Amino acid sequence: MGVSHEFGPWQFDVDTGDLTRAGDVVRLEPTVARVLDYMLSNQDRLITRAELIEQVWRNRVVSDDSINRAISILRQSLDREQRDAYIKTLPRRGYRASFPPPQRAPTPPPAAAAEETVPETPPLELVTETATAAPVRTQSARWAAYGAVTAVLIAFLLTYPWRNTDSPAPAAATLAVLPFQELGGEQEPKYLGEGISDWIILRLADVNELQVTARTSSFSLRNRGMTIEQIAEALNVSHVLEGSVQKQGDRLRVIARLIRGDSEREVWSNSFDRNIDELFSIQDDIAHAIVASLKGTLLRGEKDEYEPTAASFQLTLRGRQAYNRHTQAGYLDATQYLEEAVAADPEYALPHLLLAKTLRASIHADSVVHIYPSGEREAILASITQHLDTALRLDPILSEAHALRAQILQQRGEEAAAEDAFQQALEFGPNNPEVLADYARWLSERQRNEESLVVLRRAAAQDPRNNRLQQLLGRVLWGMGLAEQAVAVIEENLRIHPDAANNLSLLARWHMQLGEPGQSMLYYMAERDLDPDNPHRQWAVCLMHWQLWDNATALRCIDHLLADHPDYYEARKWQAELQGDHARATEIVLEQIERYPDVQYYKLQLLSLYTAQARWQAIIALARETFPELTERPPKINDINIWAARELATALARTGQDQAMRELSQASLQHIDRTRKLQRGGYTTGIDDLVFLALLGRTEEAFERLEAAIDQRFSFYSQVILLAPEPIDTLRGPRLEALIDRQRAFLESERRWYQQQLAQRMP
Repeated sequence: MGVSHEFGPWQFDVDTGDLTRAGDVVRLEPTVARVLDYMLSNQDRLITRAELIEQVWRNRVVSDDSINRAISILRQSLDREQRDAYIKTLPRRGYRASFPPPQRAPTPPPAAAAEETVPETPPLELVTETATAAPVRTQSARWAAYGAVTAVLIAFLLTYPWRNTDSPAPAAATLAVLPFQELGGEQEPKYLGEGISDWIILRLADVNELQVTARTSSFSLRNRGMTIEQIAEALNVSHVLEGSVQKQGDRLRVIARLIRGDSEREVWSNSFDRNIDELFSIQDDIAHAIVASLKGTLLRGEKDEYEPTAASFQLTLRGRQAYNRHTQAGYLDATQYLEEAVAADPEYALPHLLLAKTLRASIHADSVVHIYPSGEREAILASITQHLDTALRLDPILSEAHALRAQILQQRGEEAAAEDAFQQALEFGPNNPEVLADYARWLSERQRNEESLVVLRRAAAQDPRNNRLQQLLGRVLWGMGLAEQAVAVIEENLRIHPDAANNLSLLARWHMQLGEPGQSMLYYMAERDLDPDNPHRQWAVCLMHWQLWDNATALRCIDHLLADHPDYYEARKWQAELQGDHARATEIVLEQIERYPDVQYYKLQLLSLYTAQARWQAIIALARETFPELTERPPKINDINIWAARELATALARTGQDQAMRELSQASLQHIDRTRKLQRGGYTTGIDDLVFLALLGRTEEAFERLEAAIDQRFSFYSQVILLAPEPIDTLRGPRLEALIDRQRAFLESERRWYQQQLAQRMP
């Protein structure tokens, strides 16, 4: 019988990691579950980190980040409002855990008790990736071989007795399919191996009461030197399928092994030797035999599937691998492979979809790198729409296609249609991690962070090592003000994905916002070094020099960047601005707005330039047109439009519209008080309150807040103090200059610190 604990409103099953409260279930990761089990058994005393490493991690090498993350997840899961309600940190010593006695429900009357039954544990939701309903077309003997060989594997997996009928039903069986290893000297088998693994994941996703880990997570563990037990623990699965594939001429050999994760005991293994030409004729017989063996009970929505040509399939695999690198070079490679895949088989929906996603990602990443020739951008956008429409025509239930359509509708401002498209995507792929990630991001962008967090947790259960999912999770936690948990999630994600530059970008921004600009610079430099040809990464370092009040170095950095990327928008604009040429900077921004009229960011930059030139009426017109919510009563302030609110309030004051200025300034101060220190993803600078308080004539409070911000090392975009001529000029004098000198001294010390760190790392 498994071990369980009851405390407060919670029931905790140690074996499954399930935390249950009032019918709601949270499944903890295995390591986090072991931490909770140990703390429940050792509460009301000091528990040191060394003790946790010995008892929970079994003396493995563990970073502080891993322990912090486990504790953060427990605190978040048990009590989001009072995070130290159950586990308190004892500084420089460890932790003390205290758990209240269980909350017992009243004993029911005898009649009711006699009728009481224990509800059956519902099966975990399954990943569903349905394929096109188009008729089967068998054009390639080689593709038939892949399907036939894989079908024999699946026949066993579908009929394997995952449950012991003599014992109580446990939680749903879980399986990770590793990429089959390539053997032999030919280059092709690595695509055969991935293809077979992908096909198994796709087919088993429809098996009742079997949860299959998504490919992103299972494939991420390749070549890590991990044991099967370690892989099973990392992915939280009960079984692992591994194998190999070898092609010699027209012969194909596939070896597969199904292994228990807890004991590494081999449950089943087999070797398949087939002649490709012979397999073509028997493919349908094998597929029918599988369905017959299942007696129609284990597959949901069984139907004929479209079979692409072997050439198109392999090119699609190559394209997807290139796309998943998420770099400009990767997008270029993916575009070439996917265009060839479409040409090889125009009726195959997947390369159309992936090509639309690739083109969209490429144009988004490249939009501020160079200027597109007239009509080129519009042609790319038209191509995206064409390939997406084709994918939906060929496979109307392709969930990721509906999710992409939702994002395009959102960009066009068709919010209702976008939400409808997301609902269709969720209907066809309710557990597709990519669809869930897209929907979660859409929710978070609408400040629906609680809903977004639920969706992300659900997606992460299917794909726990997905880099993009973990980054979204970190962003949402940060947006909810849960900084410690957000940082822990991204630090752990960086450990798993050390080559993912965007993790470094998030940590850089957050450490800057938390008052550690020197550490932020180190993260930005590491990000640049991971992707040195990407001008965005180079630009982040240049901007960080400016954040550290080192304008001379920032200008040299910008000059170097423009030498390699002369059309890079941000560098051109900032170069003019730092040289004091506001007119030229304004021309550059106006050109960018003409190319991208729907991007608010460029209009925010224009507002700041108008302020530097005292163009008050232009500010009022642009701010009211772009952010009409600022004119409502009361004004609605968020993380993005507060930048515009600062410039608009200044313009209103300078044009004698005092009442409107006061309402806008007071609403903005209320927003700052709610989001101070973290400011989530927006543009609150940390000294915005100085501007609004100065406008309101609350001079003493303005100085007190600026001094408090400097005491707290809050430096995000603090150079605005030096740049803004209005209304900070009204505060000029010895007191303000003394505070500016303090901030300058702090940032100089941070520059020395990061430079010392770099020097120590040099050989």
